Amino acid sequence: PQQSTVERSLVDPDPAPLAAPSQSTNAPPTPSSSTEGTSAPASSADPTPQQPTAAERLQQTRAAFAQELQRPYTPSRLPEMGKVIMTACAELQADMLDCIYNGSIAERAKLCQTQSTRFWKCAEDYKYVLKRMGYTNKGVRDEQREVMVREANRIVQHAWTMDNETDVLQKFFAVSL
Repeated sequence: PQQSTVERSLVDPDPAPLAAPSQSTNAPPTPSSSTEGTSAPASSADPTPQQPTAAERLQQTRAAFAQELQRPYTPSRLPEMGKVIMTACAELQADMLDCIYNGSIAERAKLCQTQSTRFWKCAEDYKYVLKRMGYTNKGVRDEQREVMVREANRIVQHAWTMDNETDVLQKFFAVSL
Protein backbone atom coordinates (compact mmCIF):
# COMPACT_ATOMS: atom_id res chain seq x y z
CA PRO A 1 0.00 0.00 0.00
CA GLN A 2 1.15 3.48 -0.87
CA GLN A 3 1.69 5.86 2.09
CA SER A 4 1.27 9.59 1.87
CA THR A 5 4.16 11.85 2.82
CA VAL A 6 2.46 12.79 6.10
CA GLU A 7 1.94 9.14 7.05
CA ARG A 8 5.56 8.36 6.24
CA SER A 9 6.76 11.26 8.38
CA LEU A 10 4.63 10.00 11.27
CA VAL A 11 6.03 6.49 10.95
CA ASP A 12 9.63 7.59 10.45
CA PRO A 13 9.90 11.14 11.88
CA ASP A 14 13.61 11.52 11.12
CA PRO A 15 14.28 10.00 7.68
CA ALA A 16 17.79 10.99 6.53
CA PRO A 17 17.75 14.44 8.16
CA LEU A 18 20.88 15.78 6.53
CA ALA A 19 20.75 13.89 3.26
CA ALA A 20 20.69 16.00 0.17
CA PRO A 21 17.59 15.67 -2.03
CA SER A 22 19.61 13.98 -4.79
CA GLN A 23 20.90 11.35 -2.37
CA SER A 24 17.48 10.46 -1.01
CA THR A 25 16.62 6.82 -1.66
CA ASN A 26 13.10 6.88 -0.30
CA ALA A 27 11.57 9.32 -2.75
CA PRO A 28 7.79 9.04 -2.88
CA PRO A 29 6.44 7.36 -5.97
CA THR A 30 4.55 9.62 -8.29
CA PRO A 31 0.92 8.75 -9.01
CA SER A 32 1.59 8.47 -12.75
CA SER A 33 4.53 6.09 -12.39
CA SER A 34 3.67 2.43 -12.75
CA THR A 35 7.08 1.12 -11.73
CA GLU A 36 6.98 0.76 -7.99
CA GLY A 37 10.13 -0.33 -6.24
CA THR A 38 12.55 1.16 -8.78
CA SER A 39 14.59 4.17 -7.88
CA ALA A 40 14.73 5.61 -11.38
CA PRO A 41 14.29 9.37 -11.47
CA ALA A 42 11.07 10.77 -12.88
CA SER A 43 11.20 11.51 -16.56
CA SER A 44 11.57 15.08 -17.71
CA ALA A 45 8.35 14.72 -19.70
CA ASP A 46 6.34 14.40 -16.46
CA PRO A 47 4.34 17.68 -16.28
CA THR A 48 3.53 17.46 -12.55
CA PRO A 49 6.15 19.02 -10.26
CA GLN A 50 7.66 16.75 -7.62
CA GLN A 51 6.48 17.32 -4.07
CA PRO A 52 9.33 17.65 -1.56
CA THR A 53 9.94 14.52 0.43
CA ALA A 54 9.58 14.38 4.17
CA ALA A 55 13.36 14.51 4.51
CA GLU A 56 13.52 17.61 2.32
CA ARG A 57 10.74 19.32 4.27
CA LEU A 58 12.44 18.40 7.53
CA GLN A 59 15.71 19.81 6.24
CA GLN A 60 13.96 23.04 5.16
CA THR A 61 12.27 23.32 8.55
CA ARG A 62 15.56 22.79 10.37
CA ALA A 63 17.27 25.40 8.19
CA ALA A 64 14.51 27.91 8.90
CA PHE A 65 14.69 27.10 12.62
CA ALA A 66 18.49 27.52 12.63
CA GLN A 67 18.10 30.87 10.89
CA GLU A 68 15.61 31.98 13.56
CA LEU A 69 18.03 30.91 16.30
CA GLN A 70 20.75 33.11 14.83
CA ARG A 71 18.67 36.19 15.51
CA PRO A 72 19.18 37.35 19.08
CA TYR A 73 16.09 36.84 21.20
CA THR A 74 15.03 40.08 22.76
CA PRO A 75 11.66 40.13 24.44
CA SER A 76 9.73 43.32 24.01
CA ARG A 77 10.13 45.68 26.94
CA LEU A 78 7.03 47.69 26.06
CA PRO A 79 4.66 45.65 28.26
CA GLU A 80 7.15 45.96 31.10
CA MET A 81 7.41 49.68 30.47
CA GLY A 82 3.61 49.89 30.63
CA LYS A 83 3.69 48.29 34.08
CA VAL A 84 6.32 50.80 35.21
CA ILE A 85 4.21 53.68 33.91
CA MET A 86 1.05 52.36 35.57
CA THR A 87 2.94 52.02 38.86
CA ALA A 88 4.33 55.55 38.60
CA CYS A 89 0.94 57.04 37.75
CA ALA A 90 -1.12 54.85 40.09
CA GLU A 91 -2.27 57.73 42.31
CA LEU A 92 -3.52 59.73 39.37
CA GLN A 93 -5.28 56.69 37.95
CA ALA A 94 -6.92 56.06 41.33
CA ASP A 95 -8.10 59.70 41.38
CA MET A 96 -9.52 59.30 37.88
CA LEU A 97 -11.33 56.06 38.75
CA ASP A 98 -12.63 57.55 42.00
CA CYS A 99 -14.05 60.46 40.02
CA ILE A 100 -15.66 58.10 37.51
CA TYR A 101 -17.32 55.97 40.19
CA ASN A 102 -17.91 58.47 43.01
CA GLY A 103 -17.58 61.92 41.45
CA SER A 104 -20.21 64.60 41.35
CA ILE A 105 -22.71 64.73 38.52
CA ALA A 106 -20.93 67.78 37.07
CA GLU A 107 -17.54 66.01 37.03
CA ARG A 108 -19.01 62.85 35.56
CA ALA A 109 -20.84 64.88 32.92
CA LYS A 110 -17.44 66.18 31.81
CA LEU A 111 -16.13 62.57 31.97
CA CYS A 112 -13.75 63.54 34.77
CA GLN A 113 -11.71 65.48 32.25
CA THR A 114 -9.32 67.07 34.77
CA GLN A 115 -8.33 63.79 36.40
CA SER A 116 -8.20 61.96 33.09
CA THR A 117 -5.97 64.62 31.54
CA ARG A 118 -3.59 64.51 34.51
CA PHE A 119 -3.35 60.71 34.38
CA TRP A 120 -2.71 60.52 30.63
CA LYS A 121 -0.17 63.36 30.82
CA CYS A 122 1.66 61.43 33.53
CA ALA A 123 1.67 58.30 31.37
CA GLU A 124 2.90 60.18 28.30
CA ASP A 125 5.64 61.96 30.25
CA TYR A 126 6.97 58.73 31.74
CA LYS A 127 6.79 57.00 28.37
CA TYR A 128 8.71 59.85 26.73
CA VAL A 129 11.41 59.92 29.41
CA LEU A 130 11.89 56.14 29.55
CA LYS A 131 12.13 55.84 25.78
CA ARG A 132 14.64 58.69 25.59
CA MET A 133 16.72 57.01 28.29
CA GLY A 134 16.79 53.81 26.25
CA TYR A 135 14.62 51.64 28.49
CA THR A 136 13.48 49.48 25.55
CA ASN A 137 16.92 49.17 23.93
CA LYS A 138 18.59 45.81 23.47
CA GLY A 139 21.38 44.88 25.83
CA VAL A 140 20.18 46.95 28.77
CA ARG A 141 20.45 45.03 32.04
CA ASP A 142 17.73 44.95 34.70
CA GLU A 143 19.90 46.94 37.13
CA GLN A 144 20.24 49.68 34.52
CA ARG A 145 16.48 49.67 33.99
CA GLU A 146 15.92 50.17 37.73
CA VAL A 147 18.24 53.17 37.65
CA MET A 148 16.38 54.50 34.61
CA VAL A 149 13.05 54.22 36.44
CA ARG A 150 14.43 56.11 39.46
CA GLU A 151 15.86 58.80 37.20
CA ALA A 152 12.59 59.03 35.25
CA ASN A 153 10.73 59.57 38.54
CA ARG A 154 13.15 62.35 39.49
CA ILE A 155 13.03 64.00 36.05
CA VAL A 156 9.25 63.91 35.69
CA GLN A 157 8.65 65.16 39.24
CA HIS A 158 11.15 67.97 38.67
CA ALA A 159 9.50 68.91 35.38
CA TRP A 160 6.07 69.00 37.01
CA THR A 161 7.25 71.29 39.81
CA MET A 162 8.82 73.73 37.34
CA ASP A 163 6.15 73.84 34.68
CA ASN A 164 3.19 71.68 33.81
CA GLU A 165 4.14 71.10 30.18
CA THR A 166 6.07 68.40 28.34
CA ASP A 167 8.24 71.11 26.74
CA VAL A 168 10.29 71.12 29.95
CA LEU A 169 11.10 67.44 29.40
CA GLN A 170 12.11 68.09 25.81
CA LYS A 171 14.31 71.00 26.87
CA PHE A 172 15.87 68.85 29.60
CA PHE A 173 16.81 66.12 27.14
CA ALA A 174 18.07 68.62 24.60
CA VAL A 175 20.51 69.97 27.20
CA SER A 176 21.47 66.85 29.17
CA LEU A 177 21.88 64.40 26.31
